[in-house]
Amino acid sequence: MATISQRATIASIWTVAGKFAARLLDFVSLLILARLLLPEDFGLVAIATSFLAIIEAVLDVPLVQALLRQQSLSKAMLQTAFTLGLLRGLGVFLVMAVAAWPITLFYDDARLAPLVLVLALGPAFRSVYSPGMVLYMQRFDFKREFCLDLVAKSCTLIVAVSVALATDSYWGLAIGTVSGAFAAMTISYVFAPLRPKLTLSQWRLFQDMIGWNGVAQVLDSINWQLDRLLLPRFTSIAVVGAFNVADMLAGIPHQTFVGPLLRPLMAAFASVDDGRKRIAAYLKATSAATLVATPALLSIIVLADPIVRVVIGDKWLSAIGILQMLSLVSLVGIPSTVMPPLVMVLDKTRYVALQRFIEFCFRVPVTLAGIVLFGINGALGARLIAVLVAYAASLFIVRRVLGASIRSQLMAYLRPLLAGVPMVAVLLYLQPYLHVLPAGLKLAVLLGLCGGLGIAVFGIAALLLWQLAGRPEGLEAIIYRRLLLALKPLAGGRLARILIKGGRFMRVAAVLGIIIVFGILADALLGIRPTMAQKQLDLSEYDLTFREDFDQLDVSAWGERPSRWIAHTPWNGDFGDARFADPQEGFPFTTKDGILQIEAKKDEEGVWRSGLLASTNPKGEGFSQRFGYFEARMKLPPGKGVWPAFWLIGVDRSQYTAEIDVIEYYGRVPWEFSSGYHIWRQSHGGEDTSGGHWTTVEDNGMLNNAFHTYGVDVGPKTTTFYLDRKAIWSFKTPAEFDMPLYPLVNLALGAGWPIDETPDPSILEVDYIHVYQRKDNHHGD
Repeated sequence: MATISQRATIASIWTVAGKFAARLLDFVSLLILARLLLPEDFGLVAIATSFLAIIEAVLDVPLVQALLRQQSLSKAMLQTAFTLGLLRGLGVFLVMAVAAWPITLFYDDARLAPLVLVLALGPAFRSVYSPGMVLYMQRFDFKREFCLDLVAKSCTLIVAVSVALATDSYWGLAIGTVSGAFAAMTISYVFAPLRPKLTLSQWRLFQDMIGWNGVAQVLDSINWQLDRLLLPRFTSIAVVGAFNVADMLAGIPHQTFVGPLLRPLMAAFASVDDGRKRIAAYLKATSAATLVATPALLSIIVLADPIVRVVIGDKWLSAIGILQMLSLVSLVGIPSTVMPPLVMVLDKTRYVALQRFIEFCFRVPVTLAGIVLFGINGALGARLIAVLVAYAASLFIVRRVLGASIRSQLMAYLRPLLAGVPMVAVLLYLQPYLHVLPAGLKLAVLLGLCGGLGIAVFGIAALLLWQLAGRPEGLEAIIYRRLLLALKPLAGGRLARILIKGGRFMRVAAVLGIIIVFGILADALLGIRPTMAQKQLDLSEYDLTFREDFDQLDVSAWGERPSRWIAHTPWNGDFGDARFADPQEGFPFTTKDGILQIEAKKDEEGVWRSGLLASTNPKGEGFSQRFGYFEARMKLPPGKGVWPAFWLIGVDRSQYTAEIDVIEYYGRVPWEFSSGYHIWRQSHGGEDTSGGHWTTVEDNGMLNNAFHTYGVDVGPKTTTFYLDRKAIWSFKTPAEFDMPLYPLVNLALGAGWPIDETPDPSILEVDYIHVYQRKDNHHGD
C-alpha cells in the first residue's frame, strides 16, 4: 500500500498537472486578449474585480477546508456546505449590486456599474460547486478536479475571445470569467452528484473556521487589493491595466505550481499525527513549493523584456518593470503560502489571521504613502516590504505552533533558492541575444529554448545541492530516482551506477560535467553573446546629406511659406496630452548657442502646449531620404509624464504608414528608453506590425544630465539603432521601409502616464539633427 507521502505526491502531480493545463489556457487567453484589447480595458476590469475580491473575502466560507478535516462525511454535512455556499453567493451578489453605484461615483466612470453587476455572477456560481468533490480529495483522487479545471478554462477562453472580437471591449474579459465559473459549477455536479437540500444542521462543523478564517481572508484580500483600489486615483486606468496584466503573468507560476500543492498538503497534514513527522512534512512542503516555482519566476525576472514583447505585444512595454518586481515579490512570498494549510489542519486558524493582521499593519500605511508619493513604484515597493513582513511572521508562527526551528525553515527555503544562482547566470549570459531581436517567431522559439535551458541548469544545480546536503527525502529524491531509471539504458547503465554507487566526489564531478555540457549546448544553439554593444559606428563611409545645427530655426506652422521645418505632423495628427503649438516668438521653440529648446508648459487656461518639428510638409515637400543614418544629439528633460521622441515616417502613406522610433523616452522610467518600429495597416484593412527594444543605462540620470546621440541606420537588409554611436539593437529591414523617410523631433506628454507631476515648464534640448548616406549608395530625395 502506498504511504501517505507517496499518495500526497501523486495527488500533487495530478493537481499541478491540472493547474498547469488550466494556466496554459489562461496564458493563451491572456496572449490573445492582450492583443485584442487595450490596457484601459484590463484596468477597468481590475477596478471592479478588486472590490469584488474584498467582498468575497468578507463573506468567505472555507467549506472545502472544513470538510477535509472530517474523517467521514455525511449527507447532512454536504447539504449544510451547499446551503452555506448558496447563502454566500447570494450575499456577494447583493452586496455588489448595492455597491455598484458608489463605485461608479468614486471613480467617476459610468462603465463600472454594469460591469460590477455582471462580474458578481462569477462568485455566485463558484459558491455552489458540488460539495461532493471533497470526497475525492479525501481519497487523494484529484483527476476529476483536473478535468473540471480544463473544462472551465476552455469555456472562459472561447467565450472571452469571441465576445472580445464581437465587441472590441472589456466585456470579453467580464463575460468570459462568468461563463467559466458557470461551466465549472455545472460539471462539478456531473462528477459529484448531490441533490441540493437547504439545511444548517451541521453548522457547528464550519463555525470555528468561518470565524478566524473569515478574518484572515478579509485581511488578506485588503492586503492584496489595496494598491489596485488606490492606483486609479493617483495614476491612470492604463497604468492599472499594465499592473493587472503584469500581476497575472507574475502569478502564473504560483497558481500553476504552488497553489495546487495546498489541498494535497492539507490532506497530508491531516493524516499525520506525530509531531516530528509533521515538522518533516512541513519542511518538505516548503522545499517542494520553492523548488517548483523558483525556475519559472527567475525566468520571468531575467527575461521579462522578451516575454512581454512575445506574449502580449509592444503596447505593453510599460509593464516590463512591473512584471519583474511582482515576480520578485512572488518569489519571496513562496514559503508564506505553506503555513496556512498547516495551522488550519491543527484547528489554529487564528494564527493565519494573526499573520494577515501583522502584514496588514505594515502594508496599509506603506502602500498609502508609497502610491501617494511615488505612484506605481511606491505600490511595488510596498508589496515587497509587506511580503517580507509576512514571511517573518510565518517563521515565528510555525516555530510556535509546530516547533520547527527558524533555521530549519530558512534552509528548506534557501537550498532550492540557491539553485537559482547558476540559472540566473546562464540567463543573463543569453539575455542580450534575445534583447536585440524583434518580436516574432524566432524570438519566441529562442525564448523557449533559453527558458528551457535555464530550467535544466536549475534542476541540475538543485540535485547537486541535494547531494551535498546528504540526499534528504523530498521532491529531489523522487526526481533523482526517476532520473536514474531514465538514465539506466544509457552508456550501458554506467552513468546511473556512478551516480548510485560513486562517492560524493564522483557525483559532484558527474553533475559538473553535465553543467559543462549544457554550457557547450548554449553556445551551439545561440552562438557567442552578441557584441553589438561594442560595435562603434564609423561615419567615414558616409556622406552628410542633411545638416541642422540649430544656429537658427527656419520653421512655419504648416509649410504655408517655404521653410525647413513645419510645427505639426504633415497628416495633422497630434498625440499625447499637450497640444503642439504654432511657432511664435519665444515658444515653443528657441535657439541659443546652437541649441534648440522645445518647451512644454501650460498656457493661461491651464492647457499644456508643446512643440514638434517635421522636415516634410503636407504636400510631401521638404527633406526625406531612402536609407541612410539618421541621428539627433539631445539632452532629455527630467520628470514624470514627459515623452520626448526622435522618429522617422515614410513619405508614402497611401497603403500603410512606416514608422521608426529612434528613441521614445518616458520620464517615469528615467533609466531606460524605447526604440521600435511600426507598420500601420489597420486603416487600410490590414494587420499592424511592430517591434521594439528597451535600452537600460547604467547611470539613472545620465539621459537628463548630458547630451547623447540617438541614431538609426536604415539599410536595405538591416536596420540598426545606436546610442552614442554604439549599436544597441537591430532587425531585418521590412520591405515597407524601402521608401524616403523624413525625421521628426518632439516633446510630447503622457503616453498613458499621468501628467499631474510633470514639471512646468519641461524642456527638450537638441544640439543637432544630421542625416548621412553611404558613399556607395546615394538615395537622397
